[in-house]
This record gives sequence, structure tokens and C-alpha cells, in this order.
Amino acid sequence: MEADGQQTLDRSETDSRLKAALEKLATDAVAAVKGGAKIIVLSDRMKVGVKSSSSREDDKFHSPTQSSNSNSNSNSNSNSNSKLQLNPPTQSSNSNSIPVLLATAAVNRALVEAGLRSSVGLIVESGEVREVHHFAVLLGYGATAVNPYLSLAAVSSLFPENKVAAAANYVKAVDKGLKKIMSKMGISTLRSYRSAQIFEAVGLSKEVVDCCFPGTPSRVGGLGFHEIENSLCASASLRENSPDGLYRWRKDGEAHCWTPQTVAAFRNAARTGDKAKFAEFSAAINAQRCTLRSLLRFKPQTSLPIEEVESVESIMRHFVGGAMSLGSLSPEAHETIARAFNSFGSMSNSGEGGENPERFGTDANCGIKQVASGRFGVTIEYLCAAKDLQIKLAQGAKPGEGGQLPAHKVNAFVARLRHAKEGTTLISPPPHHDIYSIEDLAQLIYDLKCAN
Repeated sequence: MEADGQQTLDRSETDSRLKAALEKLATDAVAAVKGGAKIIVLSDRMKVGVKSSSSREDDKFHSPTQSSNSNSNSNSNSNSNSKLQLNPPTQSSNSNSIPVLLATAAVNRALVEAGLRSSVGLIVESGEVREVHHFAVLLGYGATAVNPYLSLAAVSSLFPENKVAAAANYVKAVDKGLKKIMSKMGISTLRSYRSAQIFEAVGLSKEVVDCCFPGTPSRVGGLGFHEIENSLCASASLRENSPDGLYRWRKDGEAHCWTPQTVAAFRNAARTGDKAKFAEFSAAINAQRCTLRSLLRFKPQTSLPIEEVESVESIMRHFVGGAMSLGSLSPEAHETIARAFNSFGSMSNSGEGGENPERFGTDANCGIKQVASGRFGVTIEYLCAAKDLQIKLAQGAKPGEGGQLPAHKVNAFVARLRHAKEGTTLISPPPHHDIYSIEDLAQLIYDLKCAN
């Protein structure tokens, strides 16, 4: 059974209809599941020239359960699917589709509150879904599966001679992106990620969050349903007249911090060393309103006498380099960073990849040296040349994005410093850790103190 309940919002309405449309959509989904539906499909695929059998010109929100009930007696065995349409049944310049994430989250919330979510699958069929993040938030707010029909069609059209392979590559890329996102959160299965809502909203009002994303932090507030609906109407008008410029800067499109003007100012300042040109670049960047940081202002304060402020030399010593291992950085870059920090009395961090002994005791020596469970490059000379020792208890980044040195980077020089075999992949931490308890950690601290 497939029921086409048309859920749209009309631009001509003076009052916002978005919240009412979402509530109607959620109510229809709950009714469909109570009527026997096992799969709910939320779709914004346009049905050109076709109207729902229950469509009326004066009714902009149609209930899928009405069509469902009319067919239940004649075809009870097929009453397992319910399709809720998010866009108008015919092309109209006065209507917009409900944003698919709002629709998905609202339906998922309603099914959870009704105690029905575990008994139904929620499929999203949308042309809005393009990036890995789009898939992530849809899955995180309850989608069982996602069909990015427009993205698949676009990718396939680029390679007409091999459409299947092109679509398969797109799906593979999305899968890899989702795995990377989940791994950052320490989640290994999609079932654990689905409906977990491990996001933070930026720029959404409490009204929207409570309706669609209950429990999601939204620290700065933002757009309500009226503003979102107005934005949808404005975006539709923009699409009809000019490109969005969402990814690439376009005149009269989406605002970007980096524009032709700011790029040119930055290049001129960097090439000429002209402070006036850098001030011009800074003023252009500071005038942007594309980030939360750009909306912050310093509170008026009473100035302190300069004699009570730390000197430049003292302040600079508070800055230290981040841990970047030799191997992930080239030897030249690793050494240059060390020289730079040593030049103003601070310290660079060796990372966990060891260090060339020839640098010990020179201005290229890293003052901070790491000791990780892999013990890469850790020798008594390495420890004695340190001003500060760091113990790396865990690896924050996951293999593929950090904490892993691919085999092709482990040349003879890197392998010698790390006491490893050339051409082997080095992962931190290795499968067998050596710190299982607080006693193990205490022993390691004691040993390092004895060494230095």
C-alpha cells in the first residue's frame, strides 16, 4: 500500500505553516503505523502533472491515512508501506518542500513518543541529500536508510558510459565518510549511531529544537519556524534567478569569509610585507559576519598600566608547539618548527615519532618529547634531551586521519629513528597497550623521572 499524503508549505500564507505541516506529517506517520504500516517513506521527489486521489485545491495538507483506510479492505496484505510526500503534487511557484531533516526528526520524535519507532522503518528519499554530513544528521535523527536520488542521478549523468560504477563510487565515498564520523565518536556500528542525536545545533531557536530535535544542545538560539520558512522562500527565489554560491563564492550568493577581495588583500600583504595591506585584509575579514566569532565583541574595560602587563618575551614563553611527529611532518618542517620556538624561548613538541639524535643539544632540539605506548624512537638519549616529558595515554584521532603513519612514509630515515622496519605501517597506539592500570602509569612516571 502506498499513500501519497501531500505535506507542503505555501509561500502565499502570511502566517508560518511550517510547524503545522510538520505536526500534521508526524500525526499522519503515527496513524499510518497504527494502521499497519511497517515502512514509512518520506519523499520530496516531484510528481509532475499528477495529483493525489484525495487532493483538493483548498486543502494544502492531505492525510496519507485517509488513502490508506480506503484501500485497507481491498488489499490488506499489502498494507505495509506508507509514503509521505514532502512537496506539492504538482509544480507550483507558491509552494516549497518541507526540509527533509526537519521532517525526518519530527516523524522520528513522534514515533518514539508514541512507542512505535522500533516497529517501523523510516526511509528518506530526498534530493537535498548530497554531502556526508547530510547522511550523518539524517541517520543521527532517526532515518533507517537514505535514498539520495538526485545525487545518484547527477553522478551517473557525468559518466553515461558507466553509470553503475559512478553511482557505486559515490555510495562508497559516503560509506567511508560515515565510518570516519562514527569512529571519531567511538561508535563502531550504524545501529548505535542511528537516533543517537550526538550533534549540537547552531542557529536554531528553542522552539525548533524542542519540536524536532529534543535534547539537542543549542547554546546561542537562532531561527524559528517563521524565519526558516522565509529563508526557504528566499532560497527558492534565488535558485530561480542566480546560483546559490554555497560551495564557491558567487556574486550575490551565499556569504563567504574568503572572497576575491580578501584573497587579493592577503596575497598582497604576504608578498610585499606591507603592514598597511595586511591591515586592509584584517579589516575586510573582521567586517565579515560568517562565523560565531565574528559576532562577538569585547566588553569595555579599564585599561591596565603597561607596567602591570607581562613583557612580550614572557608572554611568548607560554606558547608551545603542538605534537606533530617526524614522519607525519618532513624532517625539514619538523626541525624548522623546533628552531622557531627555541628562538623566542619556548618549546616545540616532538610528537611520538622520535627525533634525530644529531639535533639533541642544539637549537633544533624539541624541548617537549612524547612517550606513547608504541615507544617509537624512545631511547635514554631522547629522554635526557627533554625539558618536558609527555605521556600519551590515548590516541584521539583514528587511523586514516591521524595516529597512523602509512607504509609509504616509513622510509629508511624514519624507520631508523622509530626503530621500526622500513615500509611498514605504524599505528598508535599498537594493539597491545602497556598501561592497563594506575599502577602501570605510576611505574612509567617513576621510570621517566629516573631517566631525566
